[in-house]
Amino acid sequence: MIIFFFCSLLFFQIYAALDVFAPSPQRTLVANDTVLTCTFSVDKLPLDLNFLAILWTFQGKNILKYDYKGFFSQDPRMSLSVNSLEKGNASLRVSNVTISDGGIYTCAVIYSPEKKEKELSFEVLAKPLLSILGTKVRRNTENTLTCMATGFYPPDIAITWYRDGEILRNPLIGKPKLYNDGTYQVNSTVTITPTNDDNIFSCRIQHDSLQEPLQKDFKLIYEESSSSVITAVCVTLVLIVIAAVIGYLMWKRKARRKDMKVFTVLDIEGPTKLIAGEETSLCCRVIKCPEKISVTWLEKRGGEVNEIPKFGDGDKEEEERLLDTQYGIISCRDGTNYTSSLKFRPCVAKHKDVTFICRYSCGKEKKDKTFQCRVIHARPQLLQPVSRNLLVPGMLKYSVTLEKFYPRDIKLRWTHGVGESHEALSSKETFTEDPDGTYSVQTEVCIPEELLKDPEFKVRVSWEHKSLQTPGYKDLSIRDSEYAWNPVVEDIQTPSVFHDTPLTLQCNISEYFPDAITVTWLRRSEDQELCEDIDNTVSCTVIPKREADNTYSCTASLIIIPKLTIHQGAEYICRVEHPTLERPIEKKTARLVVKAIPQFVDPIEITMGDSSRVYFTLNLQKFYPEEIEIKWRYEDKDRNYEISYKNHFKHHKDLTYDVTSIGDTSMASFTDQFKVSVTWKHESMNVLETRTLTIRDLPWHPHVGEIVIPKLEENKKVSLTCTISRYFPDPVHVVWFRKEPGTDSDPIIIQLSDKDYKVTNQTTRQKDRTWSCLSSLTFTYLSSRDQAGEFICKVEHGSLENPIERRTGPIGLE
Repeated sequence: MIIFFFCSLLFFQIYAALDVFAPSPQRTLVANDTVLTCTFSVDKLPLDLNFLAILWTFQGKNILKYDYKGFFSQDPRMSLSVNSLEKGNASLRVSNVTISDGGIYTCAVIYSPEKKEKELSFEVLAKPLLSILGTKVRRNTENTLTCMATGFYPPDIAITWYRDGEILRNPLIGKPKLYNDGTYQVNSTVTITPTNDDNIFSCRIQHDSLQEPLQKDFKLIYEESSSSVITAVCVTLVLIVIAAVIGYLMWKRKARRKDMKVFTVLDIEGPTKLIAGEETSLCCRVIKCPEKISVTWLEKRGGEVNEIPKFGDGDKEEEERLLDTQYGIISCRDGTNYTSSLKFRPCVAKHKDVTFICRYSCGKEKKDKTFQCRVIHARPQLLQPVSRNLLVPGMLKYSVTLEKFYPRDIKLRWTHGVGESHEALSSKETFTEDPDGTYSVQTEVCIPEELLKDPEFKVRVSWEHKSLQTPGYKDLSIRDSEYAWNPVVEDIQTPSVFHDTPLTLQCNISEYFPDAITVTWLRRSEDQELCEDIDNTVSCTVIPKREADNTYSCTASLIIIPKLTIHQGAEYICRVEHPTLERPIEKKTARLVVKAIPQFVDPIEITMGDSSRVYFTLNLQKFYPEEIEIKWRYEDKDRNYEISYKNHFKHHKDLTYDVTSIGDTSMASFTDQFKVSVTWKHESMNVLETRTLTIRDLPWHPHVGEIVIPKLEENKKVSLTCTISRYFPDPVHVVWFRKEPGTDSDPIIIQLSDKDYKVTNQTTRQKDRTWSCLSSLTFTYLSSRDQAGEFICKVEHGSLENPIERRTGPIGLE
């Protein structure tokens, strides 16, 4: 079992390349449920969860962990979908997001033995609420208007004042005040002197959490300030005081009994449509409210009625903290009116068919108003990344999951096309019911590869639901950042480059889909001029191949014939274009260093000079650069030394060079065992080249003439002669043989000591510095001995692979 485990680890180490993707930054609004996207991929499927571990950290602290032992989270609001891990989805779900959740997260994926991690920034935003204070003003007097923004985050905010659409200058903005929940409140004031009753004033707020500025328009309310009005008011007040004193005792007796019956409770005001997760307020008002009155909110669920505890008393800071509680009650009095508000965030599982009761009590008198949550709508949420999978043959499958919506009825529609033209697509939907009573749906559609080859081609999935004022939608394109099959272009390996020798450049491209690669080869010269190389191109090929994972790969090859005049210092660029790419990918070679290998075309020429020297001439052609190392050496049994030489260079228009190297040595140094060698070394060559000359390579081989036979006479001396000429070096070895007449036996060698036959060799140096030898065989002709006999002259020399023989044939008297 242990051996199997380690073998498995080795298998994954070799074959399971791991990549992790986590876009950054990611953002959401406070109190929302969100998903921090983190996906991963391995190059070998299916995924084995036994080798998988997921670790999420926040600000350097571990917050969630998953491995083969199970799932663990430090915060119950944070979770991940174990079922999605097999699809490469390790995204972190965060419910009821707070300001303190913002910061740096790290998604680490371990697929044994590899580990990779991505860091992402999560931004939490809170939308501001806008309130206008101090709209009552006096004419022709300086007045201060106040615009208050509350409950926003981050603290950076812009507030602008307008009068009839024109900006008011020199407004003042206070220092933002921090609430306990992490949000801010700030006031902006502007001083005006109103003169026109019809002016429209506006306060506009701009903030990162707002898709468009928040603006409130209002008109001023004017207060009278004339002296006559003041006098009338004073008289009226005196009369009122007198009347009040007279009737005080009578009123006091009856007031207590009437308090129980005069107050009126209005119907609860609330939204016509409850949206899950969105802050909702139910408002219940009392008019003609007694001094001593109390309000209680109750929750009726399944026949059971429970009181909702109070968390607020109208304080602004307390009101902001209600965002972090299940319910919040805010009550306030305005003269004889009394208002109580219940704030909460509807939830399908908690509030469907729940009835809220607002109960006002004064003494023993109680009055109730009810609000029934018959239908709660939950908006579809696109929490998980869009899934993309490649199918055989040549199909891309999109899968979109909409979660946590209610009611179940939802209209899904897939369309595709280019520009404004969109055609409907057939799709497949799978519904599931979530534990909290909401629903989720997975919708899938398959797109043929051919359609994806147009970079402007898009697919749109849209959905309509009762919770939405306008349809939601998601546009999908192969140029999306989440699209995984962009071309991977490897660096071009720059081979050795030789003048006039075909060169192949290769660029490997892989992991792309669809099969729509365009490759252009460009050449940038040493002076930075860029052009498409055509004249020197032998062939340019791109051969695609479908891989096991349904992606494509190819090798783009360019075969050229390099020229020193064109390609020296140039670089080649492989430009790869694909529908998934906004810009082409370019890979380039290093600057080309063109060389030319010395060509050994003609054999080494050997000549004799007038000064008793032998000259060896080597010709090397078409090489570059000019620097070349040539050495000549003479070797014999007793001698081994370098011989002198001279090099003569020739430069061609194509920038190549020729060299003629001439080495020489004394004729007197030549023996049968001599060797003359020449070596040359050039930076274009991997190893040095050597040519060795021996006596057999000399052009001066012995030329052997026919045996000259004079007239034969009985008992008279005769000399047979054989001329050997034009050989070098000296000596030559000559042997005479005599073959007995009428026999097939081997001829008998004639020894120098033979009394009857005498051999003489006369050597002579010729004008062309070669040697010649006249070899003579002298004897007294005896017909009894020599009649019909045959004489053979055998010549041996170091330059000969085999001896040369000349024969007289049978001789005799005429």
